[in-house]
Amino acid sequence: MPLSDVAQTLFDQFTSVYRPTMEERLAAGGFSLSGVVDEAIADGEVWLRSELQGLLDTPFAGQRRSPLEVFQDAARFPTEALSSMGATPVPRDHIASSALPGDIYGLAPASSQELTSDAWRAHLAWGTEKAA
Repeated sequence: MPLSDVAQTLFDQFTSVYRPTMEERLAAGGFSLSGVVDEAIADGEVWLRSELQGLLDTPFAGQRRSPLEVFQDAARFPTEALSSMGATPVPRDHIASSALPGDIYGLAPASSQELTSDAWRAHLAWGTEKAA
């Protein structure tokens, strides 16, 4: 079954901003984009597309995660690559550490507002549709 227009827009927005978001956050943390990390981002993109499609294909009542949680989970791919290379985790405050304990390099956004304004609006529209 095809996605609703709102869900399709959310899918398109979240999947299109994944790589730029990861690259921007890696640069902000002082990490270089090595071949291993670049491959991990590519793997994360594939995983994000599959998981987000599966989530959005599920009726609202059956959804156990939010699209943002799926996006945040996709940050584990470059996180694992950095960890395997021995990169030093970035300092994070208690709130960030509690909310996203596995995000030791600060790659996962705490809110869709940290993505692009279009991705944020798409997430809000999806939430409105889900709540209706």
